[in-house]
Amino acid sequence: STLEKIRTERDVALDKAMYYEKESHDLKLKLKEIQTISEKRACRELEIQLEKHNFEHEKIQNERDLAIDKYEQLRLDTESTLEKIRTERDVALDKAMYYEKESHDLKLKLKEIQTISEKRACRELEIQLEKHNFEHEKIQNERDLAIDKYEQLRLDTESTLEKIR
Repeated sequence: STLEKIRTERDVALDKAMYYEKESHDLKLKLKEIQTISEKRACRELEIQLEKHNFEHEKIQNERDLAIDKYEQLRLDTESTLEKIRTERDVALDKAMYYEKESHDLKLKLKEIQTISEKRACRELEIQLEKHNFEHEKIQNERDLAIDKYEQLRLDTESTLEKIR
C-alpha cells in the first residue's frame, strides 16, 4: 500500500541518516587523530570525504523529511476520507431510521384502514344477511300460507266429496 511504501522510504531514509551521522562522527574523530600527527594531506582528503558525507547526509535528511511530509499528508488525507465516510454512513443511518419509522407508521395506518374496511365489510355483510333472512322468512311465511291453503283446500275437497257421496 502507499502508506507502507512511504513508511518504508521514511525508515530507509532514517537508517541512512543515522548511518551517515555515525560515519560523520567517526570521520571527525579520525580527522582529529590525523591532524594531531600533522598529516596535512590526509587531513585534506578526510575533509573532502567529510564534505561528501555531509552532503550525502544532508541529501538523505531531505529525502527523510520529504518521506515524513508524504506520510503526514497521506495520514491527513486518510483521516479526511474517513471523516467523509463516517459522515456518509451517519447520513445513510439517519435515512434508514427515517424510512424505518415511516414504514412502521405506514404499517400502522394500513392496519387501521384494514380494520375500518373489515368493519365496513362486516356491516355490509350483516345488512345483506338481514335482507336475506327477511326474504327467507317472507318466503317461509308464503310457503306456510300456501301449505295451509292447500291443506284447507284438501279438507274442503274431502268434505265436499263426503257430502256428494
